Amino acid sequence: MGRLSSLASDTVIYGATTILSRLLNWLLMPYYLTLVTKSVYGQFSGIYAIIAILLVLACLGLETGYFRFVNKENRKTIFDTLNLCMVSFGLLLVLVLNIFREPFAALFSFPEDSSMIMLISSLIVVTDAVNSLYFADLRFIRQGKKYALIRLLQVIVNIIFTIFFMEILRYQVLFGIDFTAFGDIEYLLLSNLIGSLTPFLFYVPGYLKEKHSVDFALLKQVMTYSLPLLAMGFFGITNQEIEKLLILHLDISPDPHGQLGIYSANYKIGVLMAVFTQSFRLAFEPFFFKETQRDKSDTSVYAESMKYFYMFGLLIFVGVILFIPLFNYIIQPEYYEGNKIIPIVLLSQLLFGVYYNLSIWYKVTDKTYYGFIFSVVGLTVNVIMNCLLIPSYSYYGAAISAFTAFFVMVLVSLLLGKKHYPINYPILKLINLTLIAIFIVVAYTYFTDNFYLVPWYVWSVVGVLTYLLVVVLFEKKNVSKVLAYVHNKDKNRKQE
Repeated sequence: MGRLSSLASDTVIYGATTILSRLLNWLLMPYYLTLVTKSVYGQFSGIYAIIAILLVLACLGLETGYFRFVNKENRKTIFDTLNLCMVSFGLLLVLVLNIFREPFAALFSFPEDSSMIMLISSLIVVTDAVNSLYFADLRFIRQGKKYALIRLLQVIVNIIFTIFFMEILRYQVLFGIDFTAFGDIEYLLLSNLIGSLTPFLFYVPGYLKEKHSVDFALLKQVMTYSLPLLAMGFFGITNQEIEKLLILHLDISPDPHGQLGIYSANYKIGVLMAVFTQSFRLAFEPFFFKETQRDKSDTSVYAESMKYFYMFGLLIFVGVILFIPLFNYIIQPEYYEGNKIIPIVLLSQLLFGVYYNLSIWYKVTDKTYYGFIFSVVGLTVNVIMNCLLIPSYSYYGAAISAFTAFFVMVLVSLLLGKKHYPINYPILKLINLTLIAIFIVVAYTYFTDNFYLVPWYVWSVVGVLTYLLVVVLFEKKNVSKVLAYVHNKDKNRKQE
């Protein structure tokens, strides 16, 4: 438990930041939904799916490579080297996307007149990629508070400019420019770009004043390590976003963009699980690489972290589903029909977190090519399932496809991990806990449908408390240790 405390504290810092950032962005969703139609919101969601995929490509896998090779002696050199590489590649990507704008726009299902959309989207990609290395450096030196401040400021700037553009500028003609001619999507993307540029204010001025050195031999080492991770990340993010693009191409309804809008709005309700998995990931890499350097043979900390990660993830699963009526207040009634995908989305996000947790075995053994193989397998399963299910079941088929893909990735990674880097994960305990969580959700549905005299939120609270009680029973030994530790600490404080 002691070694996990630093991981837990970092997860809390990054988690609080991510939660606040995501929450602020999340609160923009109901605002968007009042301004645009389902079809436009679907277009907007499709564009952000493309941005997410291109961002992984622009990062080149160098974030993880940075953690793998950085140390106190070479920190500045490796940062300068990777930064130059990332900026150069990012600018090349912007150039290619805009020169070949028309074929890319057709492939991505962008609106007809998409020149401005393509330019802004590509600039967001390269800006966020460069920022990722700076944020990785802050995580390495454990400047969590500074990280949190900049992240939150970035989101706040985005929100301020979104409101300014959508409520004021788009109705004006200023300096001879008719701003009413610009579309809603362009304004939303431009707000994001301005927010993404905000971190530059913190590190670019100082960076320009310093002397920099580039070590191409080191770059070759990092790239050799990172390129398989790039492929893994590219296929991994494509695996997460591909269904949004396939809905546009495979959905046979009169309005595929509207169907994607419904899917995306309900997908956002599952954001708490994504926030949790992302928060854990941000603390995960620097912590475990340091743990590996300390003692590579001791794998108990990995099993413990997986157990607590999964238990807390199931708490989010139970809590979100039991309080869906509350979450529905943030979306319009025409989106309610998509509530049926929320349990599947939550479990998919949880499985993705489990898969990332399992990835430790091929990262610490430098067998990162396995990550590439798993990502290709997952993407293949996802695409095949989507092609089979979307024409008949629309976005519901897309949600099932994503869940199936992540499940296959987890299973394959777990089986191969036992061979190459055995870790004694408490699989049976986690399976039993999953079945109990699903039973609680099913029981809640039955009681709310058949016992109308008791308000739904009472059953929701009972369900969450039941799950917590089960966790306490599962972990009674560790709970006793924690209570004893707190009691002794309080007793010592009184004696002092």
